Amino acid sequence: MALEFADFPQDILSELSRWLDAVDLLSFLATCRSARELRLQRSFWLYALERIRHVEAQPLPLSNADCVNTLSLGQLQDAVQRASRVMRAFRHGSSPPRPVRVHTMAIGREGRIFCIPGTHLAVSHGGGSVACWDILTSQRVAQLGIPGLRVRNESPCMEVRGKALVAACIGRTAERLVVICIDYRDRAHVELSHVVSPEVNRDDTLLSGFFINSQVMGHCTQSQIISWTMEAGAEVQRMTQHIHRPAGVTQPLCLAFGGSVYAFHEGSVTLDATIQRLSLPSTPPSDATHLPSTVNTLPFSYSFAASQAELYSHMMGRTVSLHSHAPHLLVPEYGVFAVTCRTLSIDTLVVPIVHFWAGLIEPDADGARALSFGRACFYEHGDPIEAVAVGSSGTYVLLLAQDAEDGGGYLGVLHFSAVPYPHTTFRKLVAGGLSVFDCRQLAIDDSLGLVLAVDSGGKVTVVWYA
Repeated sequence: MALEFADFPQDILSELSRWLDAVDLLSFLATCRSARELRLQRSFWLYALERIRHVEAQPLPLSNADCVNTLSLGQLQDAVQRASRVMRAFRHGSSPPRPVRVHTMAIGREGRIFCIPGTHLAVSHGGGSVACWDILTSQRVAQLGIPGLRVRNESPCMEVRGKALVAACIGRTAERLVVICIDYRDRAHVELSHVVSPEVNRDDTLLSGFFINSQVMGHCTQSQIISWTMEAGAEVQRMTQHIHRPAGVTQPLCLAFGGSVYAFHEGSVTLDATIQRLSLPSTPPSDATHLPSTVNTLPFSYSFAASQAELYSHMMGRTVSLHSHAPHLLVPEYGVFAVTCRTLSIDTLVVPIVHFWAGLIEPDADGARALSFGRACFYEHGDPIEAVAVGSSGTYVLLLAQDAEDGGGYLGVLHFSAVPYPHTTFRKLVAGGLSVFDCRQLAIDDSLGLVLAVDSGGKVTVVWYA
């Protein structure tokens, strides 16, 4: 006699459910009454979120993943359902994802914008001001103006529950450091505050973008690490170090993690990418001025070459150029520590390529938490890429591309997955009335399935796909 799901005890059904992703899990719950009764078990939803986060590598639709144990049963169910909708829209199915909601808001002609993941909040900045917007209502809920203010990092630090920290400075040469705090614990009263450092006296030229975590912010110069503990009276520290500077490459991107700073160079036509681990200045200041650092070479891989050196040797005598969109560096909580989008031109051949760089968090030789790095997984797109935006997980990239045949523009989402093997999936998006021809900037919240596109007049079109 054939067994049906209804014949299995709940502990067996619960065990079977642990092998399902979020999309299949919700379908499983509808199979029979016994399966539906699993909905009442809090442990069932907690495990589902654990699998979504650590197996499916899908960012949770929460402002801080550490708060899952404080959620009610209904909130847990809603989080799993939201994650399922995002996965269904961006990763599964054969038809292009269609919008479920579209609206617009205006941030001003000079503004740039980025999302605070999982919150339905966005931050615009430009012209010495910063504003926070409620995406659901298109209302500006907080604003801050400081003459000479420049936001230097559009990946907010989300380590403190209910707060997002953004690195900024005053002046083009960073005369003072500024940390901007966005407090969204009470969505009815979102607050913007800031702390300014004492004046920074540097010995050489500002070299890189800024780094920030919950304890420190700063940047690299040509020969020093500059750091500040983000307290108004705290001295700005510096430490002289040998900072790797490959000839002919762009400025590095920096990431603070643990007691280290990681400086990433994306390479050039002839050079592979590198990542260098540097020590942060200690507090109180240490007498040590030169500390050993490690530089790892990260070979680029293509379908036609295994490294930049091999690529260059094959292209001798041909016209070769490389255009890069701004790379994105992040703590590899989802297995990705960097995303780079490069367009390689070989004579008349144009090859747009997106690299997802693998990374892990693991203990180093001293037992401290550190980052380790692997090779990149590459994706070659068939059409020229005009603009990109990277989600907070690093596994989703929003692309604005130009159709090589008819010249029209379109949006698409590229997803990277390391399970069961490293691979990418690209899906075109139905724009939902969004005019892609006038887009000058993109943003994506990959935990909520929403896309933001800014036109030249400062109008932001917000599109939900989940």
